[in-house]
Amino acid sequence: MLLSWTPNMSVGIAVFDEDHKQIVELVNELHDAIEAGHSRQALGSVIVKLLEYACTHCRREETLFDQTGYPDADEHKKEHEALYAAAAGMKERFQNDSSSKFALEVMNYMYGWLVNHIQGSDKLYAPYLNAAGIH
Repeated sequence: MLLSWTPNMSVGIAVFDEDHKQIVELVNELHDAIEAGHSRQALGSVIVKLLEYACTHCRREETLFDQTGYPDADEHKKEHEALYAAAAGMKERFQNDSSSKFALEVMNYMYGWLVNHIQGSDKLYAPYLNAAGIH
């Protein structure tokens, strides 16, 4: 296991905390698959699940931003756009480079995204959404 969910990772919004927990689980699943030397197909399956789930989570956030009029939504969405682009590039690259080294790059990217985006940007929207009655 690479990463453990801790209460200080919470953004105070249950649906997003559950999403973040799922992303942590998928990062750990990829880590474990790399460590175990799993096949290209197994690594690819986890990579696709991880990237797609992260993008689904971002779209869920954006929907709530639009519904509540979150004032910093545009800035936050720019970070999501970077993830969407990176995910698309990683999925495409996987077709030509299915090595465990590439899988490690994906894992490291998503680990960094968890730490920087969730613990940084996502913590910023919590007070606004909480004040709008979203917990």
